[in-house]
Amino acid sequence: MGVRSDLAGLRALLESYHQISGLKIAVVFPDGGTPPISVGEDCPFCRRLKRDERFLCRCRENDAAAFARAMQGETCIYRCHAGLYEAVAPILYDGRPIACLMIGQIAGHQIADRQAETELAARLAGHAELAALIGDYLTMPPRSDAELAAGVRIMTACAGYICLQNMISPVRSPLCARFRAYLETHYAEPLTLPAMAAALEVSVTTLCTAVRAECGSSPHAILDACRMEQARLLLARTDLPISAIADRVGIGDYNYFARKFKQAEGVSPSQFRRAAH
Repeated sequence: MGVRSDLAGLRALLESYHQISGLKIAVVFPDGGTPPISVGEDCPFCRRLKRDERFLCRCRENDAAAFARAMQGETCIYRCHAGLYEAVAPILYDGRPIACLMIGQIAGHQIADRQAETELAARLAGHAELAALIGDYLTMPPRSDAELAAGVRIMTACAGYICLQNMISPVRSPLCARFRAYLETHYAEPLTLPAMAAALEVSVTTLCTAVRAECGSSPHAILDACRMEQARLLLARTDLPISAIADRVGIGDYNYFARKFKQAEGVSPSQFRRAAH
């Protein structure tokens, strides 16, 4: 699924966050087909770290794991493989994650700690520029736990603002067409509005509103029509018992099926079959 973005609005928001925090911030689209929108440069520590392909791969693995958590709806703060703090929050559209907002390259308050330096050396063992990396790390401005928490809260507020302003939205075919295509292969299942909305990745409210606006009928009415169409075909072309036909079109209750069929066709299923033959 592709996305449509308000690039100017997103960049202005990210630049405002970067200006007041000094932190690198980015909107990331985990679909892989949309390039990220990023404000702020890599710090010297990270630039040097990524010169080694092995550590660059670890950076990418860390990012991918964080994005996966965000796409499950989770906002998380974590330490990357190199010991810096990062945070990621989901950006929602219609209640579902569509992208991620990420801040990173943050040194904790324990930066000048001898224990922290020893831990860093262990994390970066094998890097050709280990001594220089430790020097880069020790020159980074440390952030307290309170500063980190504040930065994450504002980042999360920005993610909510992006959602409210619809700065990112999916590019999809019209919902009614997608809904009809879904019913063609799932009409025989015991469908409910929440199940159909979940399958189409929209809320129940959006499904009902959009389908009625685009198709002129409710989702249940379209589902009933789809099932009755299949029932007519089976009655006319097969000798299956009417109860079996009811099951095949997703209506397990024979009496309910017979009532719905008569409402739609004006005759009972057995009368329709006799006329068709």
